[in-house]
Amino acid sequence: MQIGRDKHIGKPPAFNPEILRRLEGEKQMRFYTSNYAKSAQDPRAVAISQGVPKFYKGRVLKSLAPPWSLVKAKDLSEKEWVKAYHEKVLDKLDVQKIANYLGDGAVLLCWEKATDFCHRFIVGEWLESAGHIVTEFVAEFKNVKKTAAPVLKKYDTTGLNNEQCKIVNKWQIYLTYPKNHNQAKKILIEVTDKLSQLSDSEAKAVCKVLNIKGGINV
Repeated sequence: MQIGRDKHIGKPPAFNPEILRRLEGEKQMRFYTSNYAKSAQDPRAVAISQGVPKFYKGRVLKSLAPPWSLVKAKDLSEKEWVKAYHEKVLDKLDVQKIANYLGDGAVLLCWEKATDFCHRFIVGEWLESAGHIVTEFVAEFKNVKKTAAPVLKKYDTTGLNNEQCKIVNKWQIYLTYPKNHNQAKKILIEVTDKLSQLSDSEAKAVCKVLNIKGGINV
């Protein structure tokens, strides 16, 4: 999907208390998304597509694969496809049970490149909604080592409310992508939209924490 996203587990960043509470005592985990070309040999790989390449010997979780009717659907917009995927697949699953089955550090695999539309990124956002961390393996970008994992920049969120902290968390993830990456653009739009929903004083407080001057250009 147009929602591109590292490899190897690092210490997860601290999310705001509201997101942590969603885990209801469960461990916050970190997951990765990738494709077969890059990560089929990774021992933590889990295929989530309908079909898998013959050379792939890892785990498969078909319950996250879109049905063939969606795979072959050509008349749906991306927005319609995402809605249908949620209705036909994700809404019928327990996100925490799936997270526990996958295990900390699992690499979710499909076929598409990081810059293409792919359901693995929808799954990633679904896992994030439960308070987990999801990033795309970025080895295909130039000058990025295969074992490199993005380091989330730390910010002091003391005094910020939950909505403000969510924006800071999104901004941390945004900084891990090349600026012309589709996912970076998507996150930037989300951040701008969420900032516009805050009061002027709340938005200014977030911008001050992020050291953003003169607003955000999308």
